[in-house]
Amino acid sequence: MKKMCSNRLRTSDCSGTLKIAEVESRFKDVSVDDFVAFLDKFGFALKWKDIEQGFFVYMDFRKTGRPKKKAPAFELKPCYYKKR
Repeated sequence: MKKMCSNRLRTSDCSGTLKIAEVESRFKDVSVDDFVAFLDKFGFALKWKDIEQGFFVYMDFRKTGRPKKKAPAFELKPCYYKKR
């Protein structure tokens, strides 16, 4: 996750937008607010968040500049699939 965020920060322009759509089951042990705070440390500010869709969490972030401080490692859980 940390490598993806730093790469996105490096390759986007000043007013770039980062769009994220994650499976809701990846946030079982971690809150969405913790994830937003993690991306804020990388220099991305939350513009929009939709957690009411059911299976997915949608978020838009705006690039605000350089990372504020060195961000810690962050990991989401693997997707949970039900066997049918």
